[in-house]
Amino acid sequence: MQRRARPVSWKFVAWITLVVAAWGCPDTGGDNEAVDQDADGYVDAGNGGDDCDDSNAQVHPGAQESCNLVDDDCDGEVDEGVETTFYADADGDGMGAADETLTGCSAPEGFVETSGDCDDTNPLVHAGADEVCDDPEGEGGLDNDCDGEVDEDAVDSQTYYQDADQDGYGNDGVTIQACTAPEGYTADSEDCNDADPTVYPGAVENCDGVDNDCDGTSDEGWDFDMDGTPDCLATERCDGVDNTVDGLIDEGFDQDGDGYTPLDCRCAPGAIETCGLDCDDTDPAISPDATEVCDGVDNDCDGAVDEEGAEGASRWFLDSDGDGYGTAAVETMACTQPEGYSPSSLDCDDQDPAINPTAVEVCDGVDNDCDGLDEAVDAVDASTWYLDADQDGYGLSTATVTACEDPSGEGTTYAALDSDCDDSNGEIYPGAVERLDSLDNDCDGAIDEGLFGHGLTFDGVDDLVVIPPEVAPPVGAAITLEAWVRVDGPASGWHGCIASKWGDSTTGTAGVSLEYVSSSKVFLLFVSSNGSEIETVTGATTIEFGTWYHVAGVVTESYARLFVNGEVDAQATRNGPLYDNGLGFLVGGLHPEWTSGNTYTLDGSVLAVRVSEGARYVEAFDPSLPFEADETTQLLLNLDECAGQTVHDSSVQARDGYLGTAFEEDSHDPTWTCQGG
Repeated sequence: MQRRARPVSWKFVAWITLVVAAWGCPDTGGDNEAVDQDADGYVDAGNGGDDCDDSNAQVHPGAQESCNLVDDDCDGEVDEGVETTFYADADGDGMGAADETLTGCSAPEGFVETSGDCDDTNPLVHAGADEVCDDPEGEGGLDNDCDGEVDEDAVDSQTYYQDADQDGYGNDGVTIQACTAPEGYTADSEDCNDADPTVYPGAVENCDGVDNDCDGTSDEGWDFDMDGTPDCLATERCDGVDNTVDGLIDEGFDQDGDGYTPLDCRCAPGAIETCGLDCDDTDPAISPDATEVCDGVDNDCDGAVDEEGAEGASRWFLDSDGDGYGTAAVETMACTQPEGYSPSSLDCDDQDPAINPTAVEVCDGVDNDCDGLDEAVDAVDASTWYLDADQDGYGLSTATVTACEDPSGEGTTYAALDSDCDDSNGEIYPGAVERLDSLDNDCDGAIDEGLFGHGLTFDGVDDLVVIPPEVAPPVGAAITLEAWVRVDGPASGWHGCIASKWGDSTTGTAGVSLEYVSSSKVFLLFVSSNGSEIETVTGATTIEFGTWYHVAGVVTESYARLFVNGEVDAQATRNGPLYDNGLGFLVGGLHPEWTSGNTYTLDGSVLAVRVSEGARYVEAFDPSLPFEADETTQLLLNLDECAGQTVHDSSVQARDGYLGTAFEEDSHDPTWTCQGG
């Protein structure tokens, strides 16, 4: 509610009128002498003083302000601090509402000086009113006395009695005043035992020594034999009969309260069937109704202890072979382990005591440890097999399979041995023959070791081996020249001689020669049919200095073919016989007397030289060491087997030669020695 405007306009007009009157009257004295007409000790404001009303001695500065619509203390304000607050009293009950007020010197119509009305529309509701019961359903009654509570200490409240046993009747010793019955209370106070819900006015009287119906008498109507004592007061016996006629049978004899009386009860004929069946009346968990459990006690009083089917029984499995593990096919339930049974059902063969989960798995085609796994996974005697891609009998230690038998199958080969250092080459494996091929053929970590020492080294200037003309091998209709050679640098001429029966085309003594070109570093095969014309077969393989090569030249009347490391490197067709110049056979250079002064010496080493009659090689082959002599061998020189200055022929031809120099014909160089000799 809005506050009403304070009616001050008329007071302000009156004050203005007084001021004007005071200031507007001329001084009759004709001068400005101080004037105090009301003799209150203050000069009129119109004459230079501060008395705002010089006609009223009660009005002057410092006077007591009164609520009279006058500025008594001349401070410019009227009735300040002395007005009274009045409250709207719409219902006329003498108490106003605090939210609608006016201030003034006297109460306007419909306003009062006292507030505290919490409902100004109801004259029965205000501070100090009597609280009455007007909220019987608890749905929002009136706060009659405006104290913030409803129906508290109502003048018309009722007495209610505690009903502790909730039988509808209360205890007159415990009461409460309320407009309606609180929870747990009732308006009736006639309960003679508020702790027993079966005892209350109107209840059925039982033969129990109790005043059940609260009429002041106990057990009335229960003395059927008219002996003056209610039958319920007779002595109860353990016989399965209600001796005291109290509706209870054998009460007091079932000590453990499980519904059964002990075995020593003398049960009468026709007694209840719970009589005398409790085999332990001190334990409520033991009775004919109890469940038999595994505890060493006859819980269900059937004369058996922990019999089959007892709760908590374990499952046991027949162990026919006595290895401590049973089969799931035959089982029983029992509290303790029966003879011939096991708690485990994991035996996969209960006829063999050597087969069980703790047995050691071996390679015998049987699941010894009953784990269901392939025996190769965990057999103690399973072998490790190694992937053998090149099928040389040795595999890789990094690619293995564990198995009881060789796991090789279509497209995949395994070996029982590992340590193959190159599983892409079937000729390389531990124990293989080491060859002069710059490879570790036997996988021992060394390359070309032990292969006839280092051969015979030629200095590239004038060193050579000479097989004299009188014992030199013939050329024949076909010939094969081959050697194991290592080129270490350029020759003394544009090519270097490896093995040759050669003269000079200008003198008509050209023959057959196996050489190499210094500039392009390839092998050459020179052939002549008449001693003058030269046919050349130039190889394709680039020679790496310091690397051993097997090089072979095969010449027939129809073709000339050059092999490097067993592979065809170059070839050419030809037509005509081979020319035998009758000269000696040379290794490591040419004899200047036979070649018009050209030496063409080798800078490198030659390990072995073999000259064979006919075409020893037609297609690709595997070069071997050492060279071996056969019926076609015309000359075989193992150049680290020489002794002193003599070079021995190991063939049956015995075409021995000597170490010499190119510039001293038939000389024997005393400074040359065989590397292996």
